[in-house]
Amino acid sequence: MNTQKFTQKSLEAVQSAQSSAIEHKNTQIEQQHLLYGLITQQDGLIPQMLVKMNVSVNSLLNDTEREIKALPYGSSNGQVYIAGDLNMVLEEAERMAQNMKDDFVSVEHIFMALVNSPNEALKRLFKKHNITKDEFMKQLKAIRGNARVTSENPEDTYDVLNKYGYDLVERARSK
Repeated sequence: MNTQKFTQKSLEAVQSAQSSAIEHKNTQIEQQHLLYGLITQQDGLIPQMLVKMNVSVNSLLNDTEREIKALPYGSSNGQVYIAGDLNMVLEEAERMAQNMKDDFVSVEHIFMALVNSPNEALKRLFKKHNITKDEFMKQLKAIRGNARVTSENPEDTYDVLNKYGYDLVERARSK
């Protein structure tokens, strides 16, 4: 895993996962921790996409926290290791970025990899919240279009019209 090829938001998610594991005294960073890191990002792409997929982010967050609390814990002494299935997900995210001709591994690559190769806990969460690869890809296409990830901050360029533009027709109707 080459973290120099990760976007800032991707690195933040991984760091948040590590902090969550340490906070809960888990000895391994699991997929649940990474999902938590992705869905708690302020102004993050994944929470926005989940809303567009009609997923209650708060409900998913509560369920993810419950799964984290159910993990084995002990004395980690501040040292945590990446679980094998999480490492596979991060490697898969790198491959996805390459296949999509992206220069960096972004949060959408990581989330897609989690959806493609979830552990048992994430399988339950995704099923409960109706999170599917097809729906995620549909929303990603709507937000990202054909844009490539060529910088460390690609999320700032997604859905720019909705972020900074005005729907003049809608404004006229409301007056």
